[in-house]
Amino acid sequence: MNTTRGWVLLAVDAAHFIDNMVERRPYPIYLDLHETLMGYDRLAELCPNPELLIGGHDSSVIERYLSLPGFEGKVAALHLAPCS
Repeated sequence: MNTTRGWVLLAVDAAHFIDNMVERRPYPIYLDLHETLMGYDRLAELCPNPELLIGGHDSSVIERYLSLPGFEGKVAALHLAPCS
């Protein structure tokens, strides 16, 4: 059952896809590999549960969260706990 919980962390472009961060395999476009990996470490410190981390371009978000009514498959209800 989904329940309302406090927050999610919007990683935006700090992690295009959450799998890139979890697997420590950056998206191929970055300026500095070391800084990118340090950014991933900081995201993990701020949000140890990757299920609550929202990547900037991650289509898996719409699979992990319920959709807002009327916007199925387009708008994720981030105010609810993830489905998985």
